[in-house]
Amino acid sequence: MPMTRIVSTTLCFVSLALVCTITLQAQPSRPNLSGRWIVNIDRSKIPHLDPAHRYRCCYPKSWVVIIDHREPDVTISIEAVEVNDQGTEHPFKEIDRLTTDGRDMLNQNAGHEVHDASSWEGSRLVTRRTGRTGDFVFVYTLSADGKTLTREMYISKELSGSTLGEPLVTSVFDRQGP
Repeated sequence: MPMTRIVSTTLCFVSLALVCTITLQAQPSRPNLSGRWIVNIDRSKIPHLDPAHRYRCCYPKSWVVIIDHREPDVTISIEAVEVNDQGTEHPFKEIDRLTTDGRDMLNQNAGHEVHDASSWEGSRLVTRRTGRTGDFVFVYTLSADGKTLTREMYISKELSGSTLGEPLVTSVFDRQGP
């Protein structure tokens, strides 16, 4: 009887270990987005190129984005200069504090309160933003080699929908440094 119990217990542990291994392998990889990122204007798709589909008044001249990602906390610091049609530069700074667990976070954007809720969808970090300036979805994707970060921005009329259509803006950033 004791030998049967030992075999039974051993099979139970082996089965449990196998299930845990398969479950861990099935979970998508969640990249670490940390780094210093510089916008690559030539690779980005920015509406100022098409006057009928412009986003606000300005287009980016320079953007430096620093991301500190310590799962589940993500801090995104942006220092940018945007230029309007008359060539006037508009510098701005923004710090967004996010969590990847879907929790609502209060941030400031252009002097207005916004609510950001972020979560992983596979290897993409998706942030749903609501506020006075509108409802937006930002999708962050890191390239396989870790050298390129892409941020797609969508206007969201239905934040709960998974079909977003074409992004309003696609910003491509190159990693600077290690």
